[in-house]
Amino acid sequence: MIFCLLTFTTESVFAQNSTPQGQWRWFTVDYKSPTVGILTPLQIGYFVTHEQNPRILNYVVRRNNENLVRNQDELITFSDKWQRGEELLLFTVVVRLVENDRFIITVYASKQISKDQIEPLAVEPAVTNGRLPLTDKEFEIAQIIAHSKGSEAQENNEKLGVSDVDLARALIFASYYYGVPLYLLVALVCQESKFDAGSTDRTSIKGIAQLSGAAIDDVENIYFRQPHIIEKIRHNPQMRPNRTYLNHYFHNLLYAAAYLDHLHTSVRNLMPTAADQEVWKFVCVWYNFGMGAGQNAWEQAGRPIAWNTSFSEHLDSGEKRIYSGSIHFYMSKIAEGEKNLFQYHPGMVNASQRLNFVRQFNNLPNL
Repeated sequence: MIFCLLTFTTESVFAQNSTPQGQWRWFTVDYKSPTVGILTPLQIGYFVTHEQNPRILNYVVRRNNENLVRNQDELITFSDKWQRGEELLLFTVVVRLVENDRFIITVYASKQISKDQIEPLAVEPAVTNGRLPLTDKEFEIAQIIAHSKGSEAQENNEKLGVSDVDLARALIFASYYYGVPLYLLVALVCQESKFDAGSTDRTSIKGIAQLSGAAIDDVENIYFRQPHIIEKIRHNPQMRPNRTYLNHYFHNLLYAAAYLDHLHTSVRNLMPTAADQEVWKFVCVWYNFGMGAGQNAWEQAGRPIAWNTSFSEHLDSGEKRIYSGSIHFYMSKIAEGEKNLFQYHPGMVNASQRLNFVRQFNNLPNL
């Protein structure tokens, strides 16, 4: 079976012909044959207005630095080919932009039998759906996701039709409405699932943010029943997740952000004089460790209001001891402009950088 995979790359160039009313941007998509492994870049340029709600006014598709022409049906069609042993594989690529910012790329495969004979391959056309970034922040987070997905995330997200931009928008949305620092939420999801929209773990742990049933219960039965949250949701009903769709990445991220805000309030009440950056360090432990276990470790450590060695020593060795430090390592890398967080995953070439950061974060010689 021959088919084409299309993956997002993060190269983008900003055109020079920007105006006060808008700006041209280019988003690059790579399509490839998984058998041959040859990458061919395709650029989609789009003109974005500088209005409060950015929108695309026009678009152009470019290949090999040449603009491709749209037909009367607003489709862009071109051909490509790859040599596979004695066979010459032929591909017809069709690009369409719909609903202003969503694109659909369809690849039809055939095989050249002889000089004058071409035979279609008996496979379904490969279809990739995606959305173009519209804001600087959406593009930044989409770049991070594109580089930092694990192998399971790449496979599952493609099967589910979830693009990097879809995830970026969902993260930004959840962060904004629940007051969670965006980089912290991005780093936490990277730590939990490597941005796998189809992630599942143990029976009680669900979704891209790996939430337990107990966490969802706390959000539903405590957090959402607070008067100020009820009023906030009344004005912004779209921020209220639906438990029926808990495994869907959008609802899972909303629950995660709501739970983080709930934990932030709980931890803040325990240490009212602590700096907010310290509170978030403890919040990460509560998220991973559980509220009861997190508070017990904190009390046994003497109720510190800043992260210290004593508290670190009261955490279990292994994941729980490095969890908060890893998230803050990813946050520091994002703040520095790093896009590829996966390179610090265990077994990767730069993994020691993350562990060295965590050791210093915990003030422990060993983990």
